[in-house]
Amino acid sequence: MKNNINKTELGKKTSAGFTIIEVLIVLAIAGLILLIVFLAVPALQRNGRNTTKRSDASKVLGAVGEFVSNNNGTVPATANVGTVQTATKLSPGTTLSATIYTTTATVSSGTVVGNSEVMIVTGVACVASPTITTATTLTAANFAALISNSSARSYVVLYSVDAPNGQFTTQCVGS
Repeated sequence: MKNNINKTELGKKTSAGFTIIEVLIVLAIAGLILLIVFLAVPALQRNGRNTTKRSDASKVLGAVGEFVSNNNGTVPATANVGTVQTATKLSPGTTLSATIYTTTATVSSGTVVGNSEVMIVTGVACVASPTITTATTLTAANFAALISNSSARSYVVLYSVDAPNGQFTTQCVGS
């Protein structure tokens, strides 16, 4: 008679499924991957918003530059804020309110600045080594540290970007 037992399987147990340890290891790895994804997504969204804000601030600066060149070197006054905003081709879905100030003193005494607001300040320049302010609530005074008085034809755009933990960081971009 022939022996029907395969010699390679003698002394070995055959298993039809996974052990509990293998299942726990796979679940732990999957949980770690999900944790990393959930931690990375808000930072990626914040970086995307900040890139859009920087781009829009540069567009506002370009619109002010266009205004200056179209008006014989005259910087815009408060009454011209609508003209500057119309010339600004902002990113889709962006709502932006702009205010034009004329000196560092008017910035310091200004109202609370919202996160979707930019300030166009004429007669000033961005400070070379500014004190960047990160705060939960931004005031116009937070921006005053970014600028210094300059020639009447110079201008800057002040805005804020999102920082971690629901805070905002002040930014300055100048002509």
